[in-house]
Amino acid sequence: MSAMSDGRSEFAESPFGAPTPLPEPRTSTSSLISREAEIDQLRRFLGGEADARCLIILGEPGIGKTCLWEAGIAIADQLGYVVLTARASEAEAALSFAALGDLVGRIGHDVLPTLPPPQRHALEVALRIVDPMGIPPDALAISAGLLSALRTLSEQHRVLIAIDDLQWLDPSSADPILFAARRLAGENVRLLLSRRPGRASTLEKTLQPVGVEHVELAGLSVGAISRLLSDRLDLVLPRRELRGVRRTWEERFPELSHAA
Repeated sequence: MSAMSDGRSEFAESPFGAPTPLPEPRTSTSSLISREAEIDQLRRFLGGEADARCLIILGEPGIGKTCLWEAGIAIADQLGYVVLTARASEAEAALSFAALGDLVGRIGHDVLPTLPPPQRHALEVALRIVDPMGIPPDALAISAGLLSALRTLSEQHRVLIAIDDLQWLDPSSADPILFAARRLAGENVRLLLSRRPGRASTLEKTLQPVGVEHVELAGLSVGAISRLLSDRLDLVLPRRELRGVRRTWEERFPELSHAA
């Protein structure tokens, strides 16, 4: 379930405003071509069959990380998770608490008013909901507020924190998320992240003791390209021409062309 779908009409009024609607995933599991193994891994992870508490989707720009990430959100919603999402971006990487605002905005009104007043006030100041009155928000209170909200939420529901394009996560949001992740090992909370290949983030390193899985995306095979053209364009090409299509793709986008 989305974070706003469970009894929204019963939520008390809050200065946080109405929970931000969870965007409808643009990708369903059935619309992905040649990603059956990756979908199965997502289902096992979210179904609790895997010991890992975090799954990270790795891939170059344009290879389909976000599509698979959205498919994971769709699966989690079907399984009854409360899903808290944030889409990091290069344009917002310098904005304070951009991702944190997205995550907290999807936590229901029945959770936020229960936070200790200093923690709730710190979140309100950090997210520009109330005037700081010249006093900067306390970093520890912000982090503790997020942790308290996640613990309270996870007492009633399975929770998925889903962050797309982790490499662009703004530092001011990364700190409280990292603080909470260190302390949620025994809670009913999982993380679904996507990022470009490269050095592991501090968040990944922190989560290693509780288990981190990786899904590394490769380019489409000739067979997958054939299915894609047939399903989407009703176009059937001989294998020789398909190899030409793939060769052209490799020449134009070499970083996306390494098929498994």
